[in-house]
Parts: sequence; C-alpha cells; structure tokens
Amino acid sequence: MKITVYIPCYNSEKTIFQCIKSLKDQSLKPDEIILINDSSTDKTVEIAKKLKIKICNHKTNKGIAAARNTALKISKNNLVAGIDSDSVADKDWLKLLYKTMKEEKAVLVGGNVDETIKTFADKWRSIHMNQGWGDKKIINPNYIAGNNFLCSKKELLNIGGYDETFKTNYEDVDISQRLKYNNDKIIYEPKAKVQHFVEDNTKTVLDRHWRYMFWDYPVPNNARNKINKFFINAYTGITFWWNDSLSDAELIFIDLRLFWHHTWKDFKFK
Repeated sequence: MKITVYIPCYNSEKTIFQCIKSLKDQSLKPDEIILINDSSTDKTVEIAKKLKIKICNHKTNKGIAAARNTALKISKNNLVAGIDSDSVADKDWLKLLYKTMKEEKAVLVGGNVDETIKTFADKWRSIHMNQGWGDKKIINPNYIAGNNFLCSKKELLNIGGYDETFKTNYEDVDISQRLKYNNDKIIYEPKAKVQHFVEDNTKTVLDRHWRYMFWDYPVPNNARNKINKFFINAYTGITFWWNDSLSDAELIFIDLRLFWHHTWKDFKFK
C-alpha cells in the first residue's frame, strides 16, 4: 500500500512549512508528497523546496479544481490524499483515513477540521463556514469537503475528474455528488483531523464566505441572477443574524454587513 499526498497551493508562505512537516511526521508515512503550486507570487515554493518534496508549478493561476486534476494526473499511486495548504494534519490523520477506506470499501473518505479561533471573525467562520459534519461517522454525507481526504484516483478519473469550472470552491461538492450518483461509497471519518490555521478579520471572512457560497446559487453574471442573489443574500444575512442573536451576539456585527458586502460583489461581477 502506497499513498500520495498533495497540497494545492496559492500564496501560502505563512503555513506551508507546518503543513508539509505534519505530512512528513505522519504515523502512516506517505510514499509521495506533491505541492501543486498554482502560480504563487510569494515565498511558498522557496520554503517547500527546503523540505525536499515534489513540486509541480502551474504557469498561470488555474484554480482549485485544475490543481486537483494535476495532482491526479502526476501522482504515481492510486491512493491519493489531499490537504489544504493552510491546514496541519494530526499525526494519525492519514492512518485513520486509510483504515476507514479499507474497512468500508469506500472510494472517498474525508476527515474533520478544527478551526483556529483568535478573532471574533474566526469564530464566525467556525460557525457559518463549518467544514466538518460533527463527531459521528457518516456514510454517504452530502459531500466530502476538499480540505482533507483520501480517494481512489482510478474512481475519480472514471467519472471525469474535477470540473475545472469551479476555480475557487464547490469542486468538492460536485465530485462527491457525482461519485454518489455513480453508486460509489463516500465516508466522513471525524477521528481523522486537521487544524485549520487562518486568522480572519471582518473583510476577509466576508470575502471568504462570498466565495464559499458563490457556486451554490445562480452565478451573478446577468440581471436576473443578480436579482436572485439579492434576495438570497438578504435571507442569508437575516438567518445568520437571528441565530446569532440567540446564541452569540458579538457575531451580529458581521451578520449585518453580509448582505451589503455580498450584494456589492455580486453587482460588480461580470
């Protein structure tokens, strides 16, 4: 059994060292570690080179789905794991993913995410952009998040790989749903964990959320879709405000800005 682990990456100089080191320190050692550099402009590649891993450079920024397809194409093993460049894996992360995949005969297994919380924007992200499904194992959840997982390359390529239309997110939802449609088994394994090291402020977390929900709804590329997104943004902001007013009032500061922020970005989108 040999496993390739890849890291899709764009401008992650602050976290890439810890991410790669956590992969080298796994109790189940990966046979191959690949950095898919999506045309970074910072010191990400310079740092990664010091850790002596395989690096594949995109000449232009192609987006997350294209980075994942590149990893599938160049990985030398059929078992391929992915982890975000701003995450650090627990020591037994890969071991637990592999154990679950083998026992459950699954095609795709995803782990849980612990958010690092330093600001109230981080707390807002952990509540409204949660990337896990809780503390219980789930067979065939709605989707497996792309932040950390183990997959069978053969099965993903069998359904055509990732849809490169999705440049910022939603590629994980799309591939999960297509696997389930193909009657392939996917599993959420909460014991396999990574720590997400991101420090947000109000602007960055709202930008992140706008990208997060962008492909879930009509793309605002025409007048009709912009109007639809207007009402979706209003509903989302009101729902968040109501829920947070009952549980954590300090988060309302961000909730009240969501509608205006998202609607303005939708309006500018062409």
